[in-house]
Amino acid sequence: MSTLKADTIVASDGSSPVALTKQSAAKAFSVINLNSGNTIRKSLNLASITDIGTGTVESNFTNAFSDNDYYELDMADSSVGDYSLGCSGASSYATTTKARSYNVRRDNGSGVDQPKAGALIHGDLA
Repeated sequence: MSTLKADTIVASDGSSPVALTKQSAAKAFSVINLNSGNTIRKSLNLASITDIGTGTVESNFTNAFSDNDYYELDMADSSVGDYSLGCSGASSYATTTKARSYNVRRDNGSGVDQPKAGALIHGDLA
């Protein structure tokens, strides 16, 4: 039995990361705290976030997607009770460099900032 250990795998020219060609993996994800200054807790391919309003932020990607046909799944902690979560990754707000996310609303329609929210995005990078 062999063991392969590596910190970084690069292309044969040594200049770039190896691209995933036979599988689909998330190209971006985030875990943020919406009610504490929009703190990014963990992320991949997320340069920054912009506060759009209560319960809504915009994710700004480090590396652009090839088009806006990526799929975004948004999640939020249910600690505030009754709420619904609208994913807007495929909306008119989606571009190759950013996506509007976390449209968290109470059942009465008012926005709510969650202490833990996140997005998982699949698509093709540019």
